[in-house]
Amino acid sequence: PLNHTYGAIYNFLYSLIFGFEIYLCGNLSEMAQEMMQTRPTIFSGVPIIYERLYAGALAAGLSLKTLMGGEMKYLFCGGARLSKELRESYVREGMLMMNAYGLSETSSTFCIDYPGETDLESVGTLDEYIDAKVIDPDEEGYGELAAKGDCIFLGYLKDEEATRAAFNEDGYFLTGDIGCIRNNKVYIKGRKDAKIVLPNGEKVLVKEIEGRVKSLNENVVTVKPYVRNNQLHVDIYVKDESFTRNVKLWEELIGEFNNRATKYERIGSFEVKNSAGLLK
Repeated sequence: PLNHTYGAIYNFLYSLIFGFEIYLCGNLSEMAQEMMQTRPTIFSGVPIIYERLYAGALAAGLSLKTLMGGEMKYLFCGGARLSKELRESYVREGMLMMNAYGLSETSSTFCIDYPGETDLESVGTLDEYIDAKVIDPDEEGYGELAAKGDCIFLGYLKDEEATRAAFNEDGYFLTGDIGCIRNNKVYIKGRKDAKIVLPNGEKVLVKEIEGRVKSLNENVVTVKPYVRNNQLHVDIYVKDESFTRNVKLWEELIGEFNNRATKYERIGSFEVKNSAGLLK
């Protein structure tokens, strides 16, 4: 999206600087039809978009390249994890699928794949203008990714406390992402502050969801949120087994939760389970 730093800087400003023609999709549901009309050569998206295009190609009996206009060469993906299998599907059709990783605080700059990259587990090669390191790495080299450079933000607006917490004593910005750097390539394992990254790139705090679902009913013991079928799913463990069978009650409770939640925090599916099974 152009209201995100990646879309605004790399899709929009860079395209203008290098003289590319830009086509803005009018409707997500008609994206494939519009690409077949405009025949673009470069496309950027989050994983869920690539998943939908792949599913659409299968349903229509078309190749991915045909569905994307027939002239596509370069694909960029960021915002959430792209599975190796999905990435391979695009590569097999002669399109260069390149991962990118960055945050708003780094001006969406940290690392990006080069064309023809064969390491499909990496999220990219470090940007040449960024000074990156791993804080407190474990025996496998994984720790918190941190960075310095001209692309790093100055701080959070009118929030000095949050700004101080975002940097260490050496002036490195702490990303909150757990990863490692090998041969100048970056690999991501997860979030330090336990955030779920949805397929559209939005982030949801695990503790926030857990706490609010627990508050719905005194019988809730544990809540486990995760992504299932491209939406937020929660397993709800209760101490009274009779509550696992009261489907209507839980539909009403989750409905109330979703009415108060932001768009990206809404629960798409849930299961209520007996906590006795959890404790075994």
